[in-house]
Amino acid sequence: MNSKYVFLVLVPIMAGACARERSGPVGLQFRHYSDPSRRSWSASGPRPLETLLWYPAKPGTRQSAHTVSIFKTGVYTVGAAFPDGARKYPLILLSHGIGGSAYSLAWLAEALAREGYIVAAVNHHGNTGAEPRYLMQGFILWWERPQDIKALLDRLLADESLRDRIDRERIGVAGFSLGGYTALSAVGARLAIRAWGHDPNRWERGTLGRLPPEANFSMEEAKRMIGSDGPVAESIKRADDSYLDGRIKAAFVMAPPLGPLLDAESLGKIGVPVKILVGSRDDQAVPKEDAIPIAGRIPGAELEILEGVGHYVFLCEGTLMGKLADRRHLVDAGGVDRAKIHGRVGREACEFFARSMGKASP
Repeated sequence: MNSKYVFLVLVPIMAGACARERSGPVGLQFRHYSDPSRRSWSASGPRPLETLLWYPAKPGTRQSAHTVSIFKTGVYTVGAAFPDGARKYPLILLSHGIGGSAYSLAWLAEALAREGYIVAAVNHHGNTGAEPRYLMQGFILWWERPQDIKALLDRLLADESLRDRIDRERIGVAGFSLGGYTALSAVGARLAIRAWGHDPNRWERGTLGRLPPEANFSMEEAKRMIGSDGPVAESIKRADDSYLDGRIKAAFVMAPPLGPLLDAESLGKIGVPVKILVGSRDDQAVPKEDAIPIAGRIPGAELEILEGVGHYVFLCEGTLMGKLADRRHLVDAGGVDRAKIHGRVGREACEFFARSMGKASP
C-alpha cells in the first residue's frame, strides 16, 4: 500500500461517536424510472429503476418516524414540499448492498438530506429485496449496477420536477458492499474478468467459490447461468467495460468487495476524491483483501477502519421484531452501537462531500 496516498485510521468507534442533532426537515418521494436501453430480466419491457429520493423539506414540515419491513428508516415526511425559492442542491447517488434496497441505507440518505443534499437511491433490479424475488443475474452480473447509476442520473437531470433543483457541478456517489463496488465503478474502477468468458469453472475459482449469504440459488445453478447464451452472454461481454461517469465528482464507499477482481491500472487512474470505510471484523468485504488494497491503488484515497465492526453495521437499525427474525443483518457484536456509528459515519459523509464538492448553500 502506498502510504503517500492513503490515510489509514484504526478508529475505536465508542470514543466520541455520538449522533448528530437533527437540523432541517427531510422529505421522501418515489420515482418510477426505467432504462429502455436494457431489458428487464423478470418481465417484458425495459429495465426498472425504482428510485427513492430524500431531500431537504420546507421549513416547518411536520415529520414522523418510519419503519419499513425489518428496518427503522428514520424521520421524514413522504411527499413533503421542497423549500420555497430557486435554490439548487448537490446530488448524491446511493447504491445499496447485495440483496438490499434503497431503504436499507435510509440513515445515510437522511443525514445527507438534512445537510442540504438531494439523495437518489435506486433499487438494483434482480438484486433487491424491494422486488418480489431475487434473480441470479442481479447477484452475478455486477457491472449492470453502475449502468443503473448512469441511467438514473440521466433520468434525474431530465425530470421536469427535479432538474432545476440539482446543482450539476456537485454530484457524488455513495454505496455499501456491492454498492461500494458500484460507486467505485462509476468513478472509473473496472473489472478484470472478461477472459473467463463462458467457462463456469473459471468463474467458480475466481468468485463464485463463496456465494453471499443472501444468495437464494446454488453453485450449480449459478454455473449453468454463466454458461448460458442469450442476454447473460451479452452482458458478460461488457463485464470489463468502463462505466466511468465524468459528471460524478466524489465517491464515499462503505465495505467494498471484489478487491482482487478490480483492474489495478483503472484504480490508479481514478481522478476524483474517494473515501473508503470498513469494519475491522468484516467477514464479507475482508479489509486486507478488499478495502486496504483498493485504497492503496487509488491516488489520494482516504481509508478508515472501524475497530470491532462487522459488515452489516452499515445497514439501518432493526426493529425489535427484525432483530429477533434476522440476527445476521441486524444484531452487532457486543460493544458496537449501530446508532452511534451511523451518527458518526453520516457526519463524515457530509464533511467528505463538502470538502470534495463544495458546501451546500445555506
